[in-house]
Parts: sequence; C-alpha cells; structure tokens
Amino acid sequence: MTSTLSSLLATLLDLTDEDTIAALDAVGVIVDANDDGVLDAGEFVDLTQLRGITEIIIPEGADGVDFDMTAEQALVAYTVDAAGVRSTWAHDADNATAEIAREDGDFRELTGNVDVFVGQDADISPLEGVDDLVVTFESLPVLTVASLQLNDQLEVEVDALGNLTGNATATQILEALTSPLSIVVDYVGLDFEGNPVDSVATVTAAFTKFANGTLDTVAVNGAAGAIAKASGEAADVDGILALADTIRWTGVGSRFSSQEEPLVAQAADDTFVFVAGTDGAEDTVINGFTTAAGNDILNFSGFLGAAPAALNGPWDTGPGVTLIENDVTILEDIAGNQDITTAAGLNVALAIGGEYAAIAMDPNETAVIMTTATGGGGVGTTFVFFAESSAAAVITTTLVGVLNNVDVDTFVLGNFA
Repeated sequence: MTSTLSSLLATLLDLTDEDTIAALDAVGVIVDANDDGVLDAGEFVDLTQLRGITEIIIPEGADGVDFDMTAEQALVAYTVDAAGVRSTWAHDADNATAEIAREDGDFRELTGNVDVFVGQDADISPLEGVDDLVVTFESLPVLTVASLQLNDQLEVEVDALGNLTGNATATQILEALTSPLSIVVDYVGLDFEGNPVDSVATVTAAFTKFANGTLDTVAVNGAAGAIAKASGEAADVDGILALADTIRWTGVGSRFSSQEEPLVAQAADDTFVFVAGTDGAEDTVINGFTTAAGNDILNFSGFLGAAPAALNGPWDTGPGVTLIENDVTILEDIAGNQDITTAAGLNVALAIGGEYAAIAMDPNETAVIMTTATGGGGVGTTFVFFAESSAAAVITTTLVGVLNNVDVDTFVLGNFA
C-alpha cells in the first residue's frame, strides 16, 4: 500500500471522494474502469485487506457496486446522500414522525451486494442490508447475531481457498463458532406506563464439541417469547432448537410469551419457567409438552418460592378437606357444576358450596392448580392457574398457561420444579 493511501485511510475511508477512489484503484482494491473517481455499476470493492479504518462513508445507491468488508469495517460504515448527509429512513408510512438517521452497519440504501467476513469475536447483530455473513475458515469466533441473520444468511468457509457451505446448516454454523452463540431478538414491549416500546431480548445457544470439532451437546436458554419469535423468523434457529439437548424457556406467563404463543416444545428436554407472580401475567399456550419421568418440566419455583412439595390428584370428585399450599394439584371438571377451566369458574368451585370447596389453603399462601375438562386417561387441554390465599384464606386464581394435547393422568412430580 502506498504512503499516500496509508495517509488517506489512516482513520477514514471516504468512498465519495475522488482522491480516495483513485488511491484504491491504484492498489487494486477497486477497479475504476472509467477513471472518473466515482463508484460505477459493474465495479467491485474489496476492503477486507485494509486495516486501521475507523469510519467508512459510502454514497447511497453506489450504482450497483458490490462490497466485501470485514465485520469490523461493516460496523463503522454508513451511507450518505448526494449532499453528503447520513442517509435516513421513514419511521412510519404516514410520515407522522421525523425520519431517522441510518446507523452504522445499515446498508439498505445500497443497490449492490454487501458481503461481510467474520474472522474474530464480534457482535454483528446491528448489521442490516447485508447479503451474506461469512465465517472465515477456522476462525472459530464467539458471535452475537440478530435472529433474522440466521434466516439462511450465514455462510461458512470450508477451506483456506474461501469455498463456502452455501446456506449453512445449524450444525455447520455451530461447528464454525466458539460457544456461546448469542441471538438478539427485537420485539415490542411496554414501558412503565404501558406504552409500546421497542425492546430486545437475547437467546443463548451454549454448545460443546468433540475433540475433532464436531458438535456434541447444545443447550438453549432465553425468554420464552424470544425463543418463539426467533423460531418464527429464522430457519437456522429452528435448526438449532432441533439440535438442542435442553431448552430453558423463561418468563412463561408474561405478556411477551403470550404475544408469541404457542410455545412449541422440541425433542429436547424442555423446561418452561413461569413468571414469579400474577401481576401482569397473561396465559400462554404451550404445545408438544411431554409428560412422565425424564421429560419436560414446568418450573413454578419463582411463584411458589421453591419446587412444589407434592403433586395432588388428578381428582375427579371433591376430596375430603385438603390443604394444597406449596403443591401442584390437578383437578378434573365435574359435570353439571362450575367450569373450572376458567379463573372465574375455578374461584367459585373452590369457595363455599363449590364442587371443590373442601380444597383449602392456609392464609397468605400460594399453590398451583391445573384443571381439565378431559379426564379418565384422555388427551385434552390442561389449564394452569396460580392460586393465592388471602389473610382470610379465600383462594383466588389466575390463568397463566394452557397445555394442549396432554393426559393429566401421566404427570409425575418430576414434571415440576
């Protein structure tokens, strides 16, 4: 690289500048076929061999020019309009709010392809408008990615010549990385006043490999809503979930988990960790839950303060007086009485004169009650309620979950934590 080029690129690479383009042309980084000092259609820019650049400026459109960059370069690159002002995007369709400046790493104003090469630990989740994200051969980085980047966008170099896997499988992706892989999921949450606000959550895939570098174990952990949303957005996330030995879904029964329902249990051992209280809780549908020992788990310890002390039932008639605090209790609906598949109906059933009035709790205690209208060994829908007793020992319930296609007779205490 010439001293002139080194001075030009010490900290800033301005691809709107004729002198910079001429210098890049002189060393083969770009072929300025027209010698006009601008980026033209059919030209290709490979910046991957340049070092020490802390800012890259690219003109909007760039007339179909293709770019290769390192992840470090892409994260400090941005586009500008014809006046040299950072590109903007319309925040909403009716332009009710001001346009927002595009951030570094946002290439959606470019008409050509942008390929980014990742050879060291990096958070590449901010990158948008990238065509391919390429993990370089044997670099084994620790990565943070956006969930949408795992929708067949990630590729892996399979040899030192730069040959690629094409759209990498989940196995190829994890084998090309070092644990853990962090997956950032964008979602709409609520602020303290209940107003919608853009939020993010992270799903983590921790994994181990055999001595030869092939994949051994995979453990996924994250907010239930984030896992479900990432699964719906990206094929490779589905692939990682299919590979997992264990999946831990947290925050089940929250607004976030409810808006992304159903949560779908995988072949792995799934643990669904429920919220710690009823304030703001919303029932969340879970499909594919597997009962019996050694299978899936419903974790209520945040609400109960510890793992359930016992599993009661399933009962299909009102028992004698029974205290159920700190336990999980399964009730089957008794025909002709209250509808215990709703909180309102269950509250009446547990009150004086109700079909399950003999069930009681000491004052100021908590319990979990699961109900179904399908009994006698049948597969059906099970409703999960948090139960709280008042100072007068009056029981009030809140619906926090719905399990589809389960047989309540096959639950064991090992399905709860």
